[in-house]
Amino acid sequence: MNQTISEQVPAVKFLLLQVLRGVAVVLVVHFHAIEAQTLYLDSSNHSWQEGFVHLKTFGAVGVDLFFVISGFIIVYTSRRYLQRGAGGEFFLKRLLRIVPLYWLVTGLVLVSQWALKQPVAGVEVWKSLLFFPFFDEERFIMPVLAVGWTLSFELLFYLLTALLLFSKSRHYMLWVILLLLLAISAGWWFPSPESWLVFATNPMLYEFVYGTVIGLLYLKTSQQKGFTSGLFPKRLVLVGAVGFLATLLVGYEHMGFLAATLSGEGAFMRALLWGLPSAFVVAGCVFLETSQVITVPRFLLALGDASFSIYLMHTFPIKALTVFWNKFELPFLDWFVLLATLLSVLVGWFFHVLVERRMLTWANSVFLPKQPLSR
Repeated sequence: MNQTISEQVPAVKFLLLQVLRGVAVVLVVHFHAIEAQTLYLDSSNHSWQEGFVHLKTFGAVGVDLFFVISGFIIVYTSRRYLQRGAGGEFFLKRLLRIVPLYWLVTGLVLVSQWALKQPVAGVEVWKSLLFFPFFDEERFIMPVLAVGWTLSFELLFYLLTALLLFSKSRHYMLWVILLLLLAISAGWWFPSPESWLVFATNPMLYEFVYGTVIGLLYLKTSQQKGFTSGLFPKRLVLVGAVGFLATLLVGYEHMGFLAATLSGEGAFMRALLWGLPSAFVVAGCVFLETSQVITVPRFLLALGDASFSIYLMHTFPIKALTVFWNKFELPFLDWFVLLATLLSVLVGWFFHVLVERRMLTWANSVFLPKQPLSR
């Protein structure tokens, strides 16, 4: 039986991508900690971090890293479903990875809102639970769990991949890339006021394309020394790091603001100025790891493992610390930002260990088909 290139590539555990996940989630948490400090604490004072070049919004780049990593990982993991055309099984597994934990944390938000006598409208609840991006006229309404907007894009990418897996075509990911590019182009040339079209044609989808291209290059070239040896991977990381540094020092208008991203107005520049550096860093880490043995401190791997829990849970510690800071009228705003970031990471890690792992094990055992014993 002939094997495709993807089926010949040995399984690899990408430790550096786990580290990048950890870095990405810390960046997002830090961004929201600064945001909370500027919105809810003493407005007459400013933290050093808030005023240092464009650090105030730079942490939002963590989302761009997540999207590019996701594009790569889906290429790498989905190939095992190709021969059977098991798009449904692939999509189910992705849902089980995201949905139970997301629903649980959304439930915690609803309970807290009810306790504060700030009930959420029913339509917002069910749209949030179903990952629908929804708008009120021209204004984006945050999901009940505010950070859930990124998961709408993730699930769109997963769904498209699952549908193409049914074709059993060895070029299924090329079709995914083509359809994403066509969708973005359609939104560019034929703009529509319809909110679902604004979402489905958002240039942020470029970042999944970047990750997908990296994945395909990896499967094609992982055995070729030109890509995986010498200084080439390190140069890719360096190019990406320089790109990040440039946006940190120079900035670009409203690139880090969510409303501009979701409306599409700032999404193209974001996918260019944050997405491309993310792609260079991800590609460099992937090829670097195939060229040499990588040793990574365990705490960094643990941070990456817990990144989803940290991402979903971090708004709770930040809000709690905001209440504490205001109650005692504490003036040390830089300490607030740092402590909020650290506390969020710790709470998210404990949530990962105590809840996420067990929930994922249970969900997989109940809903996934049993694998036959190997001979």
